[in-house]
Amino acid sequence: MVESNRDEASGEICYILSANRSLTRRQVALFLAVTAVGMMAIALAFSALGLWLVLPFSGLEWLMLYWAFRWNFESSGLLEVLTIGEVEVLLEQGRDRPEHVHRFHRVWLAMEWVASEYRGHPGRLTLRSHGKQVELGSFLPEPERQALYRELRQILQ
Repeated sequence: MVESNRDEASGEICYILSANRSLTRRQVALFLAVTAVGMMAIALAFSALGLWLVLPFSGLEWLMLYWAFRWNFESSGLLEVLTIGEVEVLLEQGRDRPEHVHRFHRVWLAMEWVASEYRGHPGRLTLRSHGKQVELGSFLPEPERQALYRELRQILQ
């Protein structure tokens, strides 16, 4: 998701890029609880029929589902803030807060769209200056990243 706002006083443009979180923590916990109850009921029914080996595999399956949701929720916390000023371009990257800060002089900044060599793979939006290259919006869907590239290209020219 890309949000932008402009500070009229300073002339700075700020873009906030964040991954799409379709579920809240509470919704994920509720889904996992309901799934655990359903899987346990099915496993116990098979166990009552003498197929007790279903129990450990059902537990492993639920743990894998839990791990997948946890990994997905952690990776959806990615956040990037791009601030374009008159002289400097500032990129802050991190999970829910800035962990890495990249500063670029606006005059020397080169923005590039790198198309993928392989069909069906996403392209990359990069910012380069003085031998330093940073990928921007790697977690965004390709159409949003391309729209951001077109908009930034107009602003930075």
